[in-house]
Amino acid sequence: MIELAPGVLVAPSALHWAFSRSSGPGGQNVNKTATRVQLTLCLNDLVGLNEGARQRLFERLQSRIDTRQCICVVAQSERSQLANRESALANLVRVISAALHQPRKRKATKPTKGSRKRRLDAKHHQGALKQQRRGGVD
Repeated sequence: MIELAPGVLVAPSALHWAFSRSSGPGGQNVNKTATRVQLTLCLNDLVGLNEGARQRLFERLQSRIDTRQCICVVAQSERSQLANRESALANLVRVISAALHQPRKRKATKPTKGSRKRRLDAKHHQGALKQQRRGGVD
């Protein structure tokens, strides 16, 4: 099993790899070797997701999910297929873990008395500067 995020696992057989010719670096080598890697994972194959995490995953990745509920990651920046495979898997891990990250809830706080006073003092100071700039015609 491959761990994509803490507690989220996927079987290696659930990862579908496709290879094609890359448009990236490699000179004449790109014309004859399939170094571009396309990694597809069906999100229903993920193990270890509770219902809230599954909902958050589908919500945050909805622009990247196709009709079969699969996510596709492409890597073609490296010269070798092996390096692009590793890059595609790292990108998939990054995308999945970022989508599952649950931000902490913000605790509402009240501005302190000192911060309110400083804000108002700054406003009065700015108003006084503008008042000085006004030149009257005598």
